[in-house]
Amino acid sequence: MLRYPIAPAELERTKNQMMADQAEYIANRYAASSYKKIGNYLAIVAPYSSTITKRNIDAGSFVGNPNENPLFELEDKGSLL
Repeated sequence: MLRYPIAPAELERTKNQMMADQAEYIANRYAASSYKKIGNYLAIVAPYSSTITKRNIDAGSFVGNPNENPLFELEDKGSLL
């Protein structure tokens, strides 16, 4: 069995590259996680089955001013008790 010794400088360079790649991977995982959380925050979900009957906004509109109309109007198609 032939053994090829690895130069200490090459071993150190490879180890440093592995650590840099690992740090970049972890950073990208955290970034992806934060993007998912932001996406969930931006989603508007009704607590019941309903239909949007009137939209008062367009895609890209700024929302959050309490003096404006509501974003949309919902109609509940379920049975009333």
